[in-house]
Amino acid sequence: MKCGTLDSTNRRSKLVPRVRSTTSGNRIPAWKRRWAVQRTLASYFLAGFTGVSIALAPTDCRAARAWTDGNGDGLPDQTSIQPFLQDVSVGVWIDTESYAFTQFQVWISLGSNSNLSFLSGTYVISGGTLNPVNTSAGPDRVGFTGYGFPPQHGTLQIANATFHLRCRTRNGTVNPVIDLGDAPYSILLTGNSYQAFSSASGTNWVCNGCCEKNCCDPPAPTESKSWGLIKGLYR
Repeated sequence: MKCGTLDSTNRRSKLVPRVRSTTSGNRIPAWKRRWAVQRTLASYFLAGFTGVSIALAPTDCRAARAWTDGNGDGLPDQTSIQPFLQDVSVGVWIDTESYAFTQFQVWISLGSNSNLSFLSGTYVISGGTLNPVNTSAGPDRVGFTGYGFPPQHGTLQIANATFHLRCRTRNGTVNPVIDLGDAPYSILLTGNSYQAFSSASGTNWVCNGCCEKNCCDPPAPTESKSWGLIKGLYR
């Protein structure tokens, strides 16, 4: 499947800027503009995606899905999760439908004034070059990026991410970033074509009944007491 194209003939993609020559006033030839855009886009991948901000506008090139999984079943989370520890983790997943990508970037938002802070991230996907987990876009964004993959499509886990939950507000939320107007955003690419994401699902932690001091502490163990009672029966 070939969706948006990095080509000046595809007016919908708006990837090739209308640049005029500074000497003659004529437009730069289309092949030069295509080459410049492809070189610029490649440099984003090689640099670790400080944030692709090229205008990608068409809604018909949005078919992929992205989600975070907070309970380990590999599926989008349907309900809020009660955390038992202050460090919480999610799996980062995508479904590309039929689009086969060779380069990707998936960004996760912790939200403004977030009650979460990023601790660590590890890649699950393999087969290409993986950039270091990117936090350069600010404390509320985490990016997972890679390139040089053989064409891949379908449902894939990209990475795992761990966050620290500060419990003053007793909740925290992470969401994949798919809004093309909110760079850096998630996107898939192959050669001079791209695929944006049509939907995203995040993870929400709600720490019910906790106080600021001991929020999210695990329940006190009762095994030793139970074992002591059992042993007492046989004395």
